[in-house]
Amino acid sequence: MIKKSSEKKLAIYITAGLPTVSASVEIARAAISAGADIIELGVPFSDPTADGKTIQRASQKALERGIDLSKTFSIARKLKNAGADVYLMSYLNPLTAYGAKRLDTDTISADVSGFIIPDLTPDSAASMRRKGLPLPEKIVYLAAPNTPAARLKKIAASSSGFVYAVSLFGVTGARRETAPRPPAKFLEKLRALSAGKPVLAGFGVSSPARAAALAEFADGVIIGSAVMEIIENTPARRAPEAVGDFVAACKKAIKKKRSR
Repeated sequence: MIKKSSEKKLAIYITAGLPTVSASVEIARAAISAGADIIELGVPFSDPTADGKTIQRASQKALERGIDLSKTFSIARKLKNAGADVYLMSYLNPLTAYGAKRLDTDTISADVSGFIIPDLTPDSAASMRRKGLPLPEKIVYLAAPNTPAARLKKIAASSSGFVYAVSLFGVTGARRETAPRPPAKFLEKLRALSAGKPVLAGFGVSSPARAAALAEFADGVIIGSAVMEIIENTPARRAPEAVGDFVAACKKAIKKKRSR
């Protein structure tokens, strides 16, 4: 469970197994050493509808290299006691295909804190549980700026660990053009409805400055595509250091912010 505090949280997304399994472990450890509080390991999927081109490319490369949910759990096991909470970010299909008993066993053995499932809502999860379909016990749900207040409250109540606030419309991806203003009213409303759970804002975070802008209105920030761009464009042997430097800069930037 991630405790709400005055310190801003930083979550770093890494597609599992890139550029290699061992390198992805080293990159995650470097991110943790640089200040990441949460590591999100992305489970490769053939149709990642919520993700932009960078993570789509990464997912496809990982699939081509045989990375699946089982191997993602193996990576998570290597991050036990590394100093950060580990969440798996997966679409629904790989989880339901895995089987309930195996999913529970591997979640416990890998000490996974929870699952972020972009294509699952609390209502759908409740329906699946009634039918006895396999689902993780601890799920983080996504909340969007156009979500009605009553539904935001349900999303917050149903989320385990923290609430994932989508800071802009569209798919994930680091925005290099002029970044839109942070959705201050949405984030403030969601935090008021979250009953003490931390609200972490993601989507489109491309720089320390953008991370700091979002952190002013949220309890923390999630960065994915910008990290995967570094991994994609850096030789494998240098990727841990490059990611660590970026994470350290982002952590420094958000530390200066106090929530309104």
